[in-house]
Amino acid sequence: MTKYNKVLSLLLVVIMCFGIAPISVGAEGEEDSVRTVDYAFDENEIVFTFANLSDTHIGFGNNDEILERNLEIIKKYAKNEIDAVLFNGDQTQDGTREQAQLFTSIVKDAFDVTKTPVIITHGNHDVYWSGCMTRAEFVDAYGQDMYLFDKDMSSIYKGNRHVEINGYHFITVDIETYMPNYNTLSSETEVWLKNTLDRIVASSPDSYVFVSCHSPAKDTVYGSMSDDAKNTGNWGASVELDGILKDYPQVVLFSGHTHYGINLETNINQSTYTQINSGSASDIDFDITTLDTRRSFSQGMIVEVDKDNNIRVTRIDLARDSVIKTPWYIDAYKEDGSSLDRYSAETRKNNNTPPCFPEEIDVVEVSSTEIRIDFKSAMDDDMVFYYEIKVENENGTAIATKTIVPQFYNDPQLQNMPESYSTAFTGSFKYPYTVRVRAYDCFYEFTEIAVKMVDKTEENAIIAADIDKSIDELLSRTLTDADLELVISMRKEINKLSYKIRNLMNRLDAFEDLEREYYNNYFITSCSKDFAPNKNITFSMAPMSSRGWVEDSDSGVKLNWKDATKNYLLGFNSKVDIDGLHIGFTNLAFQSENKVLGILLSNVYKDKWLSNECLLINVDFSDGNVSLGSGASLGRSDLLVYSDMGSIPFDFKFNTTENGDINMSIVSPLGTDMLTIPAVELEGMSNLADLSGCYVSISPWATKSTASVEITAIHTEEDAPTEEPENPGDPENPSDIGDNVPEQEKGFFELIAEFFVSIFEAIGEFFSKLFGG
Repeated sequence: MTKYNKVLSLLLVVIMCFGIAPISVGAEGEEDSVRTVDYAFDENEIVFTFANLSDTHIGFGNNDEILERNLEIIKKYAKNEIDAVLFNGDQTQDGTREQAQLFTSIVKDAFDVTKTPVIITHGNHDVYWSGCMTRAEFVDAYGQDMYLFDKDMSSIYKGNRHVEINGYHFITVDIETYMPNYNTLSSETEVWLKNTLDRIVASSPDSYVFVSCHSPAKDTVYGSMSDDAKNTGNWGASVELDGILKDYPQVVLFSGHTHYGINLETNINQSTYTQINSGSASDIDFDITTLDTRRSFSQGMIVEVDKDNNIRVTRIDLARDSVIKTPWYIDAYKEDGSSLDRYSAETRKNNNTPPCFPEEIDVVEVSSTEIRIDFKSAMDDDMVFYYEIKVENENGTAIATKTIVPQFYNDPQLQNMPESYSTAFTGSFKYPYTVRVRAYDCFYEFTEIAVKMVDKTEENAIIAADIDKSIDELLSRTLTDADLELVISMRKEINKLSYKIRNLMNRLDAFEDLEREYYNNYFITSCSKDFAPNKNITFSMAPMSSRGWVEDSDSGVKLNWKDATKNYLLGFNSKVDIDGLHIGFTNLAFQSENKVLGILLSNVYKDKWLSNECLLINVDFSDGNVSLGSGASLGRSDLLVYSDMGSIPFDFKFNTTENGDINMSIVSPLGTDMLTIPAVELEGMSNLADLSGCYVSISPWATKSTASVEITAIHTEEDAPTEEPENPGDPENPSDIGDNVPEQEKGFFELIAEFFVSIFEAIGEFFSKLFGG
């Protein structure tokens, strides 16, 4: 999407969704220009700070290395020095002495535990499963110096602790049983917990008490609800815990166990006390979906208390070294209960606004057995948690369903969320049928938009005849390079048509022949004259030459696959620099249902893709979606939808950013899109340590794929010759790819669009400074 299209879309969203963020109105009806800050936390008077993590699972994979890194990163997000560290359980994977001692050694390398108390809660992986140590054995394994601040030494051997630090009280609670029953407390722990809370509250009635339990209290926060998609509360939460804590409004409960990501605002809740789900330091999960990449995530929190007993909780994406969204603020305790209003169910119900769609959905009938649903991202006062797409028959029965979860977990500050989504269904869709799309927020409030599809054969025939007539008019002209807009306009018009209209056309093949000849004559990548590759600099990893082969073409080289599959690589044996890398493509053709090509970037010559050794970029030309070998989605581009591409040439251009991300631009005569490969996705790739010395190869990335594509140029931009190159055919002597579309003088509407861009950027900068963004 171009900059101007983004501006127009934004203006449309503002107009249609104006009610999402109501403007504050003063007593005399005057509109305030900014929203009043409604929390009292004083960041200049912070008197106590502690770090909070859960589920480190030392002993699984490389979680020991992850914990080492996490403890260093989390220190950066505390304004003052950390006064304590609180762990919510499952410090170990198997509850062994070796794992407990490894955990302790990592913690002691990061903190002096004689000055900075480390408060440890037991989890099911620590003390519950067969083979785990007892609670008393854990005390011995951790060492007595981990218990220097405890007030009740007898209770530590039973898994419960009462720790006091600078006047602030911490309690850890031991769960006796886990699955298959509710997570229960022993009767002894119940009595101890109540008695301990009574003593603390009697001595400090206006102070918060920080309670840690591995299991959350049932039906309170996200990760404890019995009615979520995974019935989590029925296996991962405690009824007894809630039954006791409900009588103590001073309690702030921290929990883990279910590993649910803390990106959602429902991870904090207030009823008659406050509950917080702390997520997991070793992976994340959600009730709606389980990520293939879940173990590449790590989350934690910094909790700060000011001089007036107000609390700020900062969520941190430790894997990406980034704050998650905005902090939570807990008001200083008030006996009248008003300090428990901010995150109560009633307050949120009254303040929450469901998502709003800026436009109607677009249903594209791709073939007799496939439909594609395109829709713009819904707007929300927080974020969209997930989309639910349904296709219903005439009777209202769902015949196909799909859930799309936006990748908010990859974007902690929600700065680069997709502007649109596309998904496809295959099957038999008989008229009439209805397509419904719902956008849900994290409170499961939703907005729905729907389109009813009916038979339009007569209308389609008229449209097809009109398009055929326009094609004949175009064919009657003698086209030159100045007629680019005419060819593009016709392609855009055709791309709007359903397959049924296209099937009724008589001149579509003639237009695609004209299109192919026109682009080959005038708009093949401009640097192809200098950097068109030839067969001599290619290699093949196809097991049989009949399955994958390279041949010279008029534009460069043509890569071919027949009934090929993953790792049937056709590549180039000259190194390139990813920063500035340009690859020019044209004449893409598929004869198979599978339309996924993988682009591999590696420091190793003829490197096959195994696990995470090199960078694999998967492009699904059936719907334009682009993803990585790790499973992470980069988004989608309309420019890469095969049914709409015809013979249009396109370029992939790569540039690295200061923070290590790789921006991948898709450029064609129809426009430009950009997707970003996050730097975190490049970590740990043993065969991609040097971005400046890479080999490029391409392969189908599905089964029984038959396809071909011509590579018109491959080189790195920064070494482009300004004069006639000495060796124009050598990819080791890179040049500039140039732009496919000639630069044109800006028109009136483009200037207006630029004006609005500057205004919105100024407004964004103002609010960013105002709220410390």
